[in-house]
Amino acid sequence: MRAMEEEKRKTLREQQKFNQENERYKDRLTRKRHDDQLAQDRANNEEILRRQEESVREQERMRRETIEHQERLRHENEMKRIEAKVRGKAKADRDNHDLKQRKDSIRKRGNQENCYGSHKFCWKSHRHRLGCSYFKQKQNYRDGIGNIRRGCCHILR
Repeated sequence: MRAMEEEKRKTLREQQKFNQENERYKDRLTRKRHDDQLAQDRANNEEILRRQEESVREQERMRRETIEHQERLRHENEMKRIEAKVRGKAKADRDNHDLKQRKDSIRKRGNQENCYGSHKFCWKSHRHRLGCSYFKQKQNYRDGIGNIRRGCCHILR
């Protein structure tokens, strides 16, 4: 009986030792599974983050391309508008060329008439002096002619 009890104790100790080893093994497996699960979650999160960043980069690239395209279109439209404006002005200038020439000739004729009138005025204003004693002295005569010349030249300018 003593031997049986001793055998029972030994078996019980062996059973407890086996159970403890089994518990430690299960604990290690659980911890390993937990660590693997954390590593897998981390990898999944990193993959999601990488995809999101890639998506943001793609959206930014598309936005830049859209802005560049809009700028190109805006520039082309502006150039077409300027070209149409220049062509319209050139056509109007060609169409109005004879009118401008006529207007310039009328203006020149008016200027000529003004000059002729101013010459007449200068001579009229100084004519009374020609017969006077004022011009009998040579110096006064030169001064009078110089005044008349200056008055006419001033009007011509």
